[in-house]
Amino acid sequence: MAGRLVSQFSTKSSRISNRNSLKLFNTETYIRRSLNRSYTHRNITTINNDYNRRNNFSIGTLFQRFYSIESASFTVQDEDDFKDNVLNNPDDKLILVDFYATWCKPCKIYTPRLEQAVSENSDNVILAKIDIDKLSDLAMEYDVNSVPTVIAFREGKRVGHLIGVQTQEFIQQFIESRV
Repeated sequence: MAGRLVSQFSTKSSRISNRNSLKLFNTETYIRRSLNRSYTHRNITTINNDYNRRNNFSIGTLFQRFYSIESASFTVQDEDDFKDNVLNNPDDKLILVDFYATWCKPCKIYTPRLEQAVSENSDNVILAKIDIDKLSDLAMEYDVNSVPTVIAFREGKRVGHLIGVQTQEFIQQFIESRV
């Protein structure tokens, strides 16, 4: 499937004119059609990388625009980033902090559920992701003993938490009760 998708994209990209405005229009149209077919994130990344290699024209921001899950979340880079964007967040939004590990199989199951719930409530909820292997001090500070763990913050205060893999309905109820 990925090979067919890349070859379709390559054929489409070869028809795009050299002018940036026409490139942007054709690329944007192609992305809309591709995402309506519900391709996986891996296939979208493959398309983006292939297109960048061939045309020296990044379309990553367009994927973020149409793939709305990405726009409602961010990855915490360090402790200062956590303080600025989670604890001192000026918005009155609920911030869910997902403590995960790249090697964690339950995290890989749980993350899409969490991202979908956040995208459905993107006006009121932001998802912050923290890799416990990179930011172990933050994980210890918030008593994260197992992954996945989600801690909810509002106005810099902890307002709830989830430990382990939860169902989509339970995550949605958890968010709605705190929004």
